[in-house]
Amino acid sequence: MKILDLVLKEKWFDMIASGEKTEEYRMIKPYWCHRLSICEMNLCWIRAEGGSCRYANILQAMNPQKYTHVRFRNGYTKHSMLFELKEITIGTGNPDWGAPPYEVFIIKLGKREDEE
Repeated sequence: MKILDLVLKEKWFDMIASGEKTEEYRMIKPYWCHRLSICEMNLCWIRAEGGSCRYANILQAMNPQKYTHVRFRNGYTKHSMLFELKEITIGTGNPDWGAPPYEVFIIKLGKREDEE
């Protein structure tokens, strides 16, 4: 089991805990490209420098199987939840769930594996 640990604000943590929010978002920046994938090309710099999405398909340079699960923490407290990681895609997310108005990594969640 390979776990991706993510810290969330209480609002988003509670929405995921209730089952209302089924995906989490991270900006397309070199930090997240490296952390979410095994990126063999430096495609993320295009987005990070404010350019348009001119890369062919960043997902082709990723290994989406790097992580099998996602652990969310409520801020920097001991409260956490573990979910199966369905997939990581790129696209525009739901603004009601905190997605910005541009393309981001979308971390899609599967079933919840444990309770706090």
